[in-house]
Amino acid sequence: MFHKFLGDREDRLQKERQDYLTASLRYNELFKSVELIRYELNLLSKKESNLNLVEKEINALMKDREKEILDYLAKGFLYKEIAAELFISKETVKKHIHNIYEKLQVQTRTEALNKAFQR
Repeated sequence: MFHKFLGDREDRLQKERQDYLTASLRYNELFKSVELIRYELNLLSKKESNLNLVEKEINALMKDREKEILDYLAKGFLYKEIAAELFISKETVKKHIHNIYEKLQVQTRTEALNKAFQR
């Protein structure tokens, strides 16, 4: 009988230890999950602020006329149509577009529009 009592007590203690360890592990997992979420939120906010900084830098680099030409490009205008709208020569439009491409470090109209209007 005494052995049965000690055995039951040992079993209960073992079960309590196991429950404690399980609860402790769950707490640690939850804590790590919260820390991971905090880290990811921090990264996302940094990415957002970096995008805003890039947009400001692009705007600072580009002249008003270049921005105007980019808007026409985004609307699908051809170089000669842009020239007619702005009362400038087609060659002047080409020069502005060349400057835009250099400032944005791109090679094509699509790349320029994507980079200039990325959000």
